[in-house]
Amino acid sequence: MNSHYQQNSEVFSGSNALASNKVIRQAYALVGISLLPTALGVWLGYMSNGLLMRIAGNSPIMYFVGVMAIFYGLIFMIEKNRRNSTGLALMFVFTLLMGLMLQPLLAMVSNMNNGMSLISTAVFGTAAIFVGLAFIGNNASKDYSFLGRYVGILFIVLMITIVLNYFFLKMPMISLFVSFAVIAFSSMIIVYRINMAARGGEDSYISLALDIYISLYNIFTSLLRILAIFNDD
Repeated sequence: MNSHYQQNSEVFSGSNALASNKVIRQAYALVGISLLPTALGVWLGYMSNGLLMRIAGNSPIMYFVGVMAIFYGLIFMIEKNRRNSTGLALMFVFTLLMGLMLQPLLAMVSNMNNGMSLISTAVFGTAAIFVGLAFIGNNASKDYSFLGRYVGILFIVLMITIVLNYFFLKMPMISLFVSFAVIAFSSMIIVYRINMAARGGEDSYISLALDIYISLYNIFTSLLRILAIFNDD
């Protein structure tokens, strides 16, 4: 989470509106380009012959703590450099590592019957969800700043639930609930952040792209898990 979720914005016109549209367009372009290092990360994961899965299996606590430290450490550094080329370079490092962590899930699903169909459905489903959310959030005449009051609390609740279920409860029904909740939570963030930018409340396309990328990543992985759970295999 970052400080964007406590910030209100106002409707701007003229040059400010053009600047806002430019930030959004640049953010969309950066998200699209970031799919390339993500794909490279997935490929590197395949080439490692399940190294991440072995590390996670041998030491789940250390793996979880390490992933969280790298994840939020990079987010902090990207936000700190949100207006310079260092932030852009860190964004590509971040998305490369996200692709690396995505590989085990893709490998598991691809080994199922009609696994590639499930992955394709998740890809197109995520794209459709994003188009709808972007359309809603890009309407500068609407103010969705009220969403910022809830996402921080929802994030804490989700993280506590995920940690408890990962280490202690290990209940499939909770995993299913979390997947649906993450989709809803990430959708709220996309609408909120794009609307903030549309209303002139965001001047860094790197920061906006980071939030959109993470949200889309979470929507895709959650949707893929849901499809895999309900798969007949």
